[in-house]
Amino acid sequence: MSYDETDFQIFTLFTDPDNWSKEKLMELLCRDMPNEEHVNAYCHISSSALVIKPEDVRSTLGDLESLPREILHKTLEELSFASIEIFSRTCRAARLLVDKVMAYRELIRFIPKILTIFSDTRLMQYHSVADVRQELHFRYCRSCGDVGTYLFLPTCERVCLTCLNFNQAYWCLPQSQVSQAFALPDNVVETLPVQIISQSSYRSTEEWPELDTTQYQLVAVKSALQVAINWHGSQAKVQEEGNLISPDKFADSSATECEEGALFRYLREAKLGPLAHNPSLDPPPTRTLVHHEFHGLASIWIPFMPHRGTIPEKLYFCGGCQNIVKRFDPNISDRVLGQMDIDPGMPFQEIRRRLLGKAWKARTWDEMVEHIRSECSGGRGMMFEEKMAAFGAVAG
Repeated sequence: MSYDETDFQIFTLFTDPDNWSKEKLMELLCRDMPNEEHVNAYCHISSSALVIKPEDVRSTLGDLESLPREILHKTLEELSFASIEIFSRTCRAARLLVDKVMAYRELIRFIPKILTIFSDTRLMQYHSVADVRQELHFRYCRSCGDVGTYLFLPTCERVCLTCLNFNQAYWCLPQSQVSQAFALPDNVVETLPVQIISQSSYRSTEEWPELDTTQYQLVAVKSALQVAINWHGSQAKVQEEGNLISPDKFADSSATECEEGALFRYLREAKLGPLAHNPSLDPPPTRTLVHHEFHGLASIWIPFMPHRGTIPEKLYFCGGCQNIVKRFDPNISDRVLGQMDIDPGMPFQEIRRRLLGKAWKARTWDEMVEHIRSECSGGRGMMFEEKMAAFGAVAG
């Protein structure tokens, strides 16, 4: 047997998931597991809880007492979070009634920070208990159809991490720029839902040490574009009117104005409906748009709870794919890319975009094992390095 054949057999042996315990493989390769620690790490929202202390201790609902409880519960589910909180403060009986609404109890149990988050972002008046509960029991990204693990707060939609970053419809824009970006009068812009957030609320300061802590009044691109289409009559008309007031329309426009103009055009091209596929499969936009500072914000992790289930589905991101992205360089081997079903002949930025799409894809444990076995060169490389390090320690 040749040396190369021996090496190949050792590599195959070391990287076969069947030769690893689930716990060890999970520790090595599973990233950002959906649990409370993940929420705390990636959503640094104010920890101040909404404490309900009704001043009125009356224990009657008045005329509402004559209604069946089922009707009361259904009505409360359809109220906005702001309205249901106001109602719960009216008296002790109202507080007790709210606490018994099954949909409300589900959200407090599985998304315990939802009230604080909507309160801190000033979005409580826009979404109901029923809206969020619907997303809790829906597994897939509303944009591309892949498994979704985040709730986009402005529109209350479940989306995947890739769409949060690559689908510009789920980006945000400062309220002060919406008028020029979508050719809307100020009085119309003022009717759009505004969220109060900062970058440091949604990104880890350890990974992003220079985060901007300024609080911004942001508007979701999807919300603004939909209103603009209704105002102008069509998306083509929005693009036409936007081009007339573009900040880069003059020959002597500054570099900042040119970047803003390109960004606004890109946002006006956003697709409001479902995409045909995951956006990581599409070519990236121009280089200046890749690092738009307000993409990937205004979202929190949300579990998937099967109907009639009692335990949320466990999902994982692949540490092997993340490792390849982290160590990625233009000289990555064609063999590695081929194993991951990526064309080595693609431009550098398109290859990186594909890799990010794989790193951000949420998988069940069985899907993770199959992914490692069939295509994850990064995962198998980490497994091999781990085994060789352990083998060397024993030999030493």
